[in-house]
Amino acid sequence: MAAGAPAALAAAVAVPFVLVAPGAALVLLLRLHDPATGVTVVLLTGIAVGVLVPSILLYAGAWSPPAAFGIVAGATFAASILGMVREDDPEAP
Repeated sequence: MAAGAPAALAAAVAVPFVLVAPGAALVLLLRLHDPATGVTVVLLTGIAVGVLVPSILLYAGAWSPPAAFGIVAGATFAASILGMVREDDPEAP
């Protein structure tokens, strides 16, 4: 997050991002079209990523909230790009 941003503002941006963005990227990557399945995957993926990434960093002795957010954001960006490229590929399953 931006240096010096108030904690409430940072949380107001980070929490919804972590809960929605990773799952949305996965839905795009998997080409899920059923709305109920998509919503379920979005929320469960967000919760799982929001727990697993910080847990791994904590276990590794490298706990850092900005690093955790950066990892989630980077992985989400990469999955989104792969999903968009895959959408453009007519031979993709």
